[in-house]
Amino acid sequence: MGVRPFRFGVSLHHNCGAEEWAKKCRRAEELGYDVILIPDHLHMPAPFPSIVAAASVTERVLFGTFVLNAAFWNPRLLEREIATTHRLTGGRLEVGVGTGYAKAEFDEAEIPFESPGRRVRQLDTVVQRLTASFADRSQWSDCAAAPRLMIGGSGDKVLGIAARHADIVGLSPVVRVDTPEKWRALPAETVEERSQYLRKQAGDRFDDIEVNLMIPAVVLAEDRQAAAAFAQQTRTPYLTLEQVLEAPAGLIGTPEEIADQLVQRRERYGISYITVHEEFMEPLAAAMAVLEDRSS
Repeated sequence: MGVRPFRFGVSLHHNCGAEEWAKKCRRAEELGYDVILIPDHLHMPAPFPSIVAAASVTERVLFGTFVLNAAFWNPRLLEREIATTHRLTGGRLEVGVGTGYAKAEFDEAEIPFESPGRRVRQLDTVVQRLTASFADRSQWSDCAAAPRLMIGGSGDKVLGIAARHADIVGLSPVVRVDTPEKWRALPAETVEERSQYLRKQAGDRFDDIEVNLMIPAVVLAEDRQAAAAFAQQTRTPYLTLEQVLEAPAGLIGTPEEIADQLVQRRERYGISYITVHEEFMEPLAAAMAVLEDRSS
């Protein structure tokens, strides 16, 4: 298979009213984003009604759950939510699912926070149910196709499930830590190793898998070195300056430099589907425009 074209997604996670929601969704489509994504966290917008509302005010953009917490959903009821949402959006839904990781949210929802192994098994159960449902063409007779399935996670067992079943795999460039900062950026070598592990597990399926990366920060700057040095001193002192410049968790520089970084990461990690939080929707769009100009 040749070089997979880029796709770009934006994760909308701030609660707001209908008018502001419509404005954000229309702006994402106007900027050229391919997918609007909704996370599955408490105190954030509920995924399925938010997607239906977004579909009513847009024309082209696709929608995804980014990603559903498998432990929060009864598999059969989840199938119903997905089928209804896919139909109401005109077949524009992609379904992302993962194990869930935030114990505080499980506690607040009064759902047992099981061991990692049990949460992986719950994910596997949900994935198998969804895979069977998506393969049943009678379920999707009024849509062009069933939703594509995304699995998010970077552990060996989750990537093993993803290698067998997923159309899209979401890798993470950060790791959760038990410190006040909560998250730490991973060095490039770690993300590359995870990509290679997925490739090995997927075998002949790898060319059919689209690899996604959520990038937590996009910094537009005329002086890339100076901006990276500031980030290293204030946000990532556990990385060297060179590691910050290469870290997949951030994009730093002019729109042209960021476009170059995206191309380099696609070559190095096989990642072609890029997602950012809504705070960075406009900065990434500037680099998207550069890539569009280069391809025209």
